[in-house]
Amino acid sequence: DKDAALCAKYPELYAQRGDSMRTTAMCWGFQHGDGWYDLIDCLSGQLTRLAAWEGVLVPQASTVKEKYGTLRFYCCPTTDIMSACIAAAERQSAHTCEQCGATQTARVRGGYWRSCRCAKCTHADGGPIASWEAKSLGLAEGAYITEKEETE
Repeated sequence: DKDAALCAKYPELYAQRGDSMRTTAMCWGFQHGDGWYDLIDCLSGQLTRLAAWEGVLVPQASTVKEKYGTLRFYCCPTTDIMSACIAAAERQSAHTCEQCGATQTARVRGGYWRSCRCAKCTHADGGPIASWEAKSLGLAEGAYITEKEETE
């Protein structure tokens, strides 16, 4: 379980994981797909190393989730450098498939409910993909939306 792995590897950062919903949203755990595990693992390592390097407390995460197709990572206290690392990870999540971690055709997709998915995961879930994505996956014609439909 990737949730337990992150909590075990970074116990100070995820100290609120077992706390009450009255005090933290971490009671619900990591609210995103497994594809972002490496991204969050890297960010978690950066935050703990920066805390040691800067001589400050390791921040405590209060929320780690997907919202509007990108990562939202809330923790405190943070320094300016830590905030910059969090912002960079959130930007990178918009190009990393939340389901499998692929980055080549991952992009934020969807209408009302947005998520960051690669073409392969989108197609596997029955979602529409562009013709160039279908060709890169070796799919037959008609298994995708046209460029005209994509822009509408």
